[in-house]
Amino acid sequence: MGFFNKIFGGQEKPSNENQNIFHTNTFKYGLGKVQLTNSTQLSIDVILAMAEFEKIAKQQNQKFSYKVMYSHLIGENLLTVPLVFQINDEKYSVYFIYNRNDLAQFNNVKKHISKTQYPNLIYFSAIPVTIEVEPVSALAPIQLGHFLVDLQNKPKGTYAMWWATQEDPIFEESNTYTWLTGLYEVSNGYETYLNGFLLYSLGIDKGKNWQRISLPEKNHTFPLIGPENTSILLDVSQEKGIRFLFPVNKVSKSYVETILKGLVANFIVFVAQLKKSNLPMDEEKDPNGYDWFNFMSRVVKKEKISAQDTNDLQIGVVEYD
Repeated sequence: MGFFNKIFGGQEKPSNENQNIFHTNTFKYGLGKVQLTNSTQLSIDVILAMAEFEKIAKQQNQKFSYKVMYSHLIGENLLTVPLVFQINDEKYSVYFIYNRNDLAQFNNVKKHISKTQYPNLIYFSAIPVTIEVEPVSALAPIQLGHFLVDLQNKPKGTYAMWWATQEDPIFEESNTYTWLTGLYEVSNGYETYLNGFLLYSLGIDKGKNWQRISLPEKNHTFPLIGPENTSILLDVSQEKGIRFLFPVNKVSKSYVETILKGLVANFIVFVAQLKKSNLPMDEEKDPNGYDWFNFMSRVVKKEKISAQDTNDLQIGVVEYD
């Protein structure tokens, strides 16, 4: 249970109108009527549901895969679904309803689910879904809790902070440049605080509370799983600062921009709290990430003038076999 407790935070979903067996619409998708007992604990119910769908796939001799607490990008916000799974080429999202508030959010989920990679929406509900309730937004801003450290994940291919494309050829005119500039500006003078806060929030630092942590001279790279199960690298060093690297040619520019914008918003709120508490800024050091980013920006600005193929332009590129 340890893995699932980490994912779900050990939280229970108490039912105000508990029924022993969930209402469900699994029959709608040719999966039969799955009889699932309501334990009132989301983490347990997700495991039980996943086991049932895996059993169905095996009976049909079909491939099965799943992910828990899967986050879909909807505009600039995230829609998190407790369980998504795939049987052969069919993809499903599974939502659990324990009370009227969950039902209100479910009514909002129905509005967005067709925009996701798992558009077939299955529900397990402790109450009849025909009860009339006004929809309540199920979307939430991007938070650090939407990222998981996966130290077993071995990055492959090319990662970068920014790369030129035909649609996004000039760094200084890119939305990515705007958010990277914001990230470095808000971090400047508060990198040890942000580094400690990141490592604590991601579970890398196992202390009881977050603490200031100096950036290492040699870069440390942590593989993350971000929204939509995307591989992202957190790279930290004194020379280059706190960086997030994205898999080139595997994610859209809009994905990169949305993630960076969400991270900058988190950083701004955190640093504002530090300033409100009158905490001292970091001592100036050379080298530092702020100067490195500004230098690299100037280099790319010069290169773009003479480069015949703008696709050769990248910032913060790292290659893996």
